[in-house]
Amino acid sequence: MVDEETIRAKCQQYVQAFRHLEEDAEIIYAAKAFGALAVCQIIREEGLFVDVSTGGELYVALRSGFSPHKIYFHGNNKTEEEIEFGLREEVGTFVVDGLQELHLLDRLSGRGGEKD
Repeated sequence: MVDEETIRAKCQQYVQAFRHLEEDAEIIYAAKAFGALAVCQIIREEGLFVDVSTGGELYVALRSGFSPHKIYFHGNNKTEEEIEFGLREEVGTFVVDGLQELHLLDRLSGRGGEKD
């Protein structure tokens, strides 16, 4: 059984464990583990980032109040529609799983090879 207190305690343990590292270290929760709206809200409140792998998980993360800049969109076989959704919502980081996806992301973003 998992309850809110347990989830919060685990988040805080991770934050404490990595506190000594670089200031910009990010603790990222994989939504595919349990991406319910309430869980994502708790994860956000505890200061973690979130990793999503589908458009549905992205929707839940956004609906739970995550800043798009604290979302990693990671997952193989992302559809064109999912990538467009992520671009519209200004997702902070796309994790690209191959050259085909990189070219698709490049085309859809209209950036023509620019890097941030």
